[in-house]
Amino acid sequence: MSVVGSTGAPASAPAESAMAPATPVENDGQLSAAIQQAKDKIADLEQNLDIAQRKFTLDSDMYYGKTNYQDDKAGKAALDTERAEVTNKKRELQEARDILASLQGKAGPSSDQKKQ
Repeated sequence: MSVVGSTGAPASAPAESAMAPATPVENDGQLSAAIQQAKDKIADLEQNLDIAQRKFTLDSDMYYGKTNYQDDKAGKAALDTERAEVTNKKRELQEARDILASLQGKAGPSSDQKKQ
């Protein structure tokens, strides 16, 4: 048992020290990939938010266009659900933008210029 334990410890130590010098080189590529992934996610979230907002606007117009819209409890509940979805999508989009800003801050100004 002690042989297995002692064999595992030295194997992990060289692996960590071997990875340490390679990390900065890989980090730049990984950071660029993460930035591009964040931009793609933001574009997708913006599109989804736009669709959700348009749907909410149309459904809202339909609901309030009814003569006795106050009596339509199911319609009101559906609007409330859609409003919550739009709010959640806005929050998710802002979080994604914050992540992108953080990643771009780590990349530094020279990396931002390359992306533009």
